[in-house]
Amino acid sequence: AIADNRIVVGCAGSAYVFGDRTQELTPSDAEAYFGSTVAISNDVIVVGVKEDATYGGAYVFRSNDGNFTQLQKLTSDTAHDAFGSAVAISNDLLVVGASGDAHYSGSVSVFRSTRDGSFFKQVDHLTATDAAAWDMFGLAVAVAGDVVVVGAPGISGSGAAYSYATTTRQSSLRSTTP
Repeated sequence: AIADNRIVVGCAGSAYVFGDRTQELTPSDAEAYFGSTVAISNDVIVVGVKEDATYGGAYVFRSNDGNFTQLQKLTSDTAHDAFGSAVAISNDLLVVGASGDAHYSGSVSVFRSTRDGSFFKQVDHLTATDAAAWDMFGLAVAVAGDVVVVGAPGISGSGAAYSYATTTRQSSLRSTTP
């Protein structure tokens, strides 16, 4: 992930920030899959853990004078849902994919930071209107401004992308390739 003059790279058990200085990010608790996915926006980095022993997660780090420290850990209440399989952030909007939720039909949790930026609070939970097992909705996510795009590669064998505005849900975009 790249933003401004920083590059974030995830690897097994940690994530690295390269820029004016190099920093290794590690979770407050030991997570073997920490670093599976990464995202950055401004002074916030999100590191996904697609699944540990039973639950995945997303760790939020904030920069204070160039030094990133863990702000919070976002988790799911559902075991083995692959929460953290994809992460994306744009300004105060953060999304976390759980592509293994509900027999791999998948879901996405949407978070907004508080006004003071001290933590992220869940504001929505997205699922595909035509969800079916093995769609893997949430395996890929992207955010730009107030628009969230969610990939579901298992739909109809060709995949699909869904776009949502954070205030109203919009139409589904389907892939045209077989």
